Amino acid sequence: MKRLLCVGLAALAMHPCWSAPVPERVLAVYAGDYSGNCGDPASLRARISKEGLTLLRGSRSITGTFEGEDPSYLGASPPAAYATALKGQAGGVGSIVFVMYRYPSGPAVDIEADPAVLQRVGIQRKTIRYKRC
Repeated sequence: MKRLLCVGLAALAMHPCWSAPVPERVLAVYAGDYSGNCGDPASLRARISKEGLTLLRGSRSITGTFEGEDPSYLGASPPAAYATALKGQAGGVGSIVFVMYRYPSGPAVDIEADPAVLQRVGIQRKTIRYKRC
């Protein structure tokens, strides 16, 4: 019975209706599209929106439901521009983490995602840094 309860609770926790939208305070600072080549609509983009954390490339996309922020994601001595990490889960495929930085020129993001998530948008690199478009 105890095992069945644990399995049931785990299934409920993974259900999208239990995920929260990205908080307004986070959206106020970081919402938008990020890319290494903002002028090329076919280039990989990271999007932070109310719906979650999305990776897009051409007609392919995957969205991770927002699971929370982790200001200590990079440890006790993060780089000076580091702000926070936004964590998401892409529907049983894997995790998406947007490591956020604040520079004088504006926010930037490092994308860290499980290989299966990256494959959904046709890329293989694990960590990629982008500026906001």
